[in-house]
Amino acid sequence: MKKEAKTVLNTSIFLTVLPFLVAWLMEKDVSTYTFLANLIGGLVLSEFYFGLYIPKEQIFESKKIWKPLLISLIITIPLLASAIYFA
Repeated sequence: MKKEAKTVLNTSIFLTVLPFLVAWLMEKDVSTYTFLANLIGGLVLSEFYFGLYIPKEQIFESKKIWKPLLISLIITIPLLASAIYFA
């Protein structure tokens, strides 16, 4: 299910970066917009994408967490650094 995983990953990245861009363009407080946009993005991901691309009936084999953890750190660390630096 590599195609589905890439679709969910790309949507996650887009929904993570979008609030920062909106707040930057509007020159407003970042925390309010990011909170609301991330809440909406989380609902979209959990209700639409995960249900569509990852069926609940399918049982997955357990794997190590290092690759997903590394990907999430590569995404999260620059965002946190930019939020701290530009705050």
